[in-house]
Amino acid sequence: MLNALKQFQNILLIGGKSEIGLETLRNVQMVANAKVFLLGRQIEVQDISIEGAQIFRLNYDISDSADRIEVISQLMDEMDFDLVVLAVGYLGNQPNLSTLRQNQEILNLNFNHSAEVLAFVAHRLKVQKHGKVLILSSVASVRPRKGNYVYGAAKAGLDFLARGLQLDLEGSGVEIYIARPGFVHSRMTNGLIPAPLAISAEKAGELCAKGITKSKKVFYVPGVLRFVMFIVSVLPTRILKRLN
Repeated sequence: MLNALKQFQNILLIGGKSEIGLETLRNVQMVANAKVFLLGRQIEVQDISIEGAQIFRLNYDISDSADRIEVISQLMDEMDFDLVVLAVGYLGNQPNLSTLRQNQEILNLNFNHSAEVLAFVAHRLKVQKHGKVLILSSVASVRPRKGNYVYGAAKAGLDFLARGLQLDLEGSGVEIYIARPGFVHSRMTNGLIPAPLAISAEKAGELCAKGITKSKKVFYVPGVLRFVMFIVSVLPTRILKRLN
């Protein structure tokens, strides 16, 4: 539970190598020696530092149906979490995979598996009667665009679920926050042509932390994208095609 100064004590990052997720944790307020659990594949704790926090690594594969929920369930049986960050993201830019296989991976990782985890975490936090969840969605969820519509569809599904949980959990002590980043320079986007208003992972994490602090239910990263994406959402398709 948050202390009197509203500092986090126990934090869980699902997608423990996410640069945006890690930068978010570096910017939130936490107690001295707060416990931070990083769930992900092949995480080397010695390469990760979060000032003032104890870091614990758990080998975790969200695509593993046997452990997807069990690992998180065991953790939440042992302690209450003040903040859970769901930062699983996969663009699918692997040339060695067929389009069909790649699309399945995109949909499974960004929506199917992530949605199952989100629903479970929300339920457990509701039982403990407190906690905050940050979901990393995407501006790609706002409107389909040639080239990334599968990724956008997956993120749109997760975004929709998160907004539904916001309604369902109102008054329960649990708060759900949705961040919709634009193009962020990171390992996931390495080699891609940056979109306008691209920012660093450090800046994205800083803005995500501010969104949590200010209890913003849905926010864009950076904030100016709210206006840009509103325009995109109402543009006639023929004009949007030209912009693509």
